[in-house]
Amino acid sequence: MPCLILSSLSKKHIELTVAGNVFVALVIIMILSAAITVVILKKLNLDSGTYLPTVLFANTGNMGLPIVYYAFGQDGLTLAILYMVCTTFIHYTVGILLFNIKNGPTELLKLPLIYATIAGLTISFLNIDLPVILSRTLQLAGEASIPTMVFALGYKLSEIKLTHISRSILFGVLRILLGFSFGLLAVKLLKIEGLYSKCNYTSGIHAPCHF
Repeated sequence: MPCLILSSLSKKHIELTVAGNVFVALVIIMILSAAITVVILKKLNLDSGTYLPTVLFANTGNMGLPIVYYAFGQDGLTLAILYMVCTTFIHYTVGILLFNIKNGPTELLKLPLIYATIAGLTISFLNIDLPVILSRTLQLAGEASIPTMVFALGYKLSEIKLTHISRSILFGVLRILLGFSFGLLAVKLLKIEGLYSKCNYTSGIHAPCHF
């Protein structure tokens, strides 16, 4: 995963406004989703620490990245990686507080993907060209993570014991409906128009990518 992140982010020159819009969009979706979910949890008399994270934190890694890569290619994957990293950051800060785990945020410093993201964005912002042997190695290792994530997800799902089916369906539907609805709202508020990029993939040349 760190290789995939570093390889994808370092391939293009990503504007700071693009990364900022991704984070702001995520915050909008989470805040609005949390507000509605808390009201529903209070009416159902259910514990927020248990059920609220299931609506706020989607599986943006194992499930999200392969789907986006299949649908939108490398351009979409770059944006999806930014979104996944932002989700992970909030998960290991705000999410940990919801679970009431002591010293939780310090776990964020143990995640290799955080350092890979910092390195990848630094390379992108500064227009640094990686040596061919390094860039191709990162790309090869990173591409292997896509199918690996799908297999890992399937393995984890096989270990799950199904209980409280109705609740699972309820909060699963909430996750999809609220995420989709508030995602559209965030797009309109931030005036984001589709997936559009102008990039030069020629070795040694970095051109800005406008999404």
